[in-house]
Amino acid sequence: MSRTLELPVTKPDYLTEKQWLDLAFEVMRGVVEGCRTAELGLDPQLLSDLGTAAVNGLRGRLDQAMTEANDG
Repeated sequence: MSRTLELPVTKPDYLTEKQWLDLAFEVMRGVVEGCRTAELGLDPQLLSDLGTAAVNGLRGRLDQAMTEANDG
């Protein structure tokens, strides 16, 4: 199954394109699933915004973790 995902969050240098797309896709899917499970009734654009915010947060924390791992 082919997936197309365009994110305003850039791929980190330490991940391959496939790794980043797989990770970002799963995070965004998790946000959508969580919002649907919680029956929030949000419109699709807001779900996309929430997913992007989650990927952005993941990217920031992942950068921090990778820096700490390389420094340690």
